[in-house]
Amino acid sequence: MAQLEQLRSSIHMLQDLQGVVRTMKAMARVAVRRYETVRESLQGYGANVELALHAFLQDRRFQAGAELPPFLTAVGTDPGRLGVVLFGSDQGLCGSFNETVMARHRQLLRELAPEPGAIRQAAVGRRLVALLEADGEEVERSFNLPHAVEGTTRLIQDLLHLIEAWRLGADPPDRLLLIHHQVMGTARSEPVVMQLLPLETTWLRQLWERPWQSRARPLLVGEPAELFRSIVREIITVSLHRAAIESLASENAARLAAMHGAEGNLEERLGELNHAYRRERQNAITSELLEVVAGFEALEQGG
Repeated sequence: MAQLEQLRSSIHMLQDLQGVVRTMKAMARVAVRRYETVRESLQGYGANVELALHAFLQDRRFQAGAELPPFLTAVGTDPGRLGVVLFGSDQGLCGSFNETVMARHRQLLRELAPEPGAIRQAAVGRRLVALLEADGEEVERSFNLPHAVEGTTRLIQDLLHLIEAWRLGADPPDRLLLIHHQVMGTARSEPVVMQLLPLETTWLRQLWERPWQSRARPLLVGEPAELFRSIVREIITVSLHRAAIESLASENAARLAAMHGAEGNLEERLGELNHAYRRERQNAITSELLEVVAGFEALEQGG
């Protein structure tokens, strides 16, 4: 009977865990859909910002000829000093989400080989910060992840303030990079590295050479360099928003996959325990019947 009680207790515990896993799976699925909706909206807004940059470049091309303006190519030519912002998670139960970000970070450092003291780092997500510190990496600033889409605005503002402080402070980074997970499919994501500043020259050249899809020339108002800086600020803001949303969507997708796997394991373990319980119960019933028969035979012999 003790064995039966232990099996029954284990079955009830796994059934409770199964309910928790199903709840977390449903929450992760809802979060993924919500972040995907925001991601699609950001793609539309990012396209509008890119159109503004395209219009600016076309105006400069009409005004100045075939070469890129000097203020587009003269900044950020020295890659010696780096500023890196990494996006991880605050919560667990998302598989190797943070570990893969760390692996991409280590690979980046091997590729670029910055000199000691030539890299400034910030991280989003307590669990990623812990991994960085365990690796001996210095984290200048850390940020918590928002619990809802609405909280990303405050996070982006804090990151913009940090980047502005880096750029205006002593020894500003020559390159600003983001490392974050990016959704690659319905249930898969990979960490990617995105150069935030300076803007990619190849991308600028493509926009410079792309034909303007209108008979009317773009008309810009204001001093060109200041107008360009305003557009760049919008590009940085959109890029940070996109990195945060991509990371949050990927985290919840990873949690959904982890919970799906856990649910399968729980179902398998519950099947094994239920089988063992039925077997033990049958053995107990058989034992009780044998005891009854043995008692009956003893009574007959005694009579």
